[in-house]
Amino acid sequence: MQISSIFTLIIALTATFTVFARGGNVSVRGYIKKDGTYVQPHMRSNPDNNFYNNWSTKGNINPYTGELGKKTTYSSTPPSYPLLTEPLRVPINSIESEVGNVSNTSSQIKQLPKNAKLNYLGNHWECERGFHQANDQCIAVQIPLNAKLNYFGNGWECERGFRQSNDQCIAVKIPLNAKLNYFGSSWECERGFRQSNDQCISVQIPLNAKLNYFGNGWECERGFRQSNDQCISVQIPLNAKLNYFGNGWECERGFRQSNEQCIAVQIPLNAKLNYFGNGWECEYGYRHLDNKCIRKQP
Repeated sequence: MQISSIFTLIIALTATFTVFARGGNVSVRGYIKKDGTYVQPHMRSNPDNNFYNNWSTKGNINPYTGELGKKTTYSSTPPSYPLLTEPLRVPINSIESEVGNVSNTSSQIKQLPKNAKLNYLGNHWECERGFHQANDQCIAVQIPLNAKLNYFGNGWECERGFRQSNDQCIAVKIPLNAKLNYFGSSWECERGFRQSNDQCISVQIPLNAKLNYFGNGWECERGFRQSNDQCISVQIPLNAKLNYFGNGWECERGFRQSNEQCIAVQIPLNAKLNYFGNGWECEYGYRHLDNKCIRKQP
């Protein structure tokens, strides 16, 4: 008898959770009405045009508040297909648990402090922009001269052209041939100049060189390579060409480097140039043995 009762209870619980999965619930965030009344966060059933699938229908019960349904007639729009043939039943322990959760939430927000508002989730409060939290209250952000509210609105940051020093903002001292950096809190040298201590000095560009990408140094022109503080011409041997960077050389395809020259790649029978063009590899169906290609055994 006891086993039969447990089995019946399991079937009832399974049916109940199936109903919830079909209908779905909608979470409503807490909010404050225009008259100052606080509405607690709560749950409601998802509208689905099914009269029997509403917590307000007689015989059903709101699992979050414990309130019994009272409606006994259909709405103006009859259901196109019923999901339930019997009233919705919810275990009493589930009701007690959910009602307890709502009570705990409401107790956390008894009264909003001055200059505060509900947070995004509606379950706590946060300070308005221009204020920061100190214990259980919101106090105004004290903004020093030449500063402004930060992105989050709970602190301050210096205006562009000023930098923070303790609790104040002081002007950035920009030397000759310099400008404000990207963040506006310091300086950087103009293009063609480089930093040396607290000043910007001109970049000395040797013959056959140009400013580098960053503009704070130099690099050799294509076809030249750096040697100490000058640029010298790249000496290209026979059957070679400038490399990708233009500061050295590499052998043409079909040749390989040997010391300071390029020699032809000797390709044996049943072989071909490799992918890089500086060596050889066996044709399909052949394998490498010593310096030749032999047919693979079936």
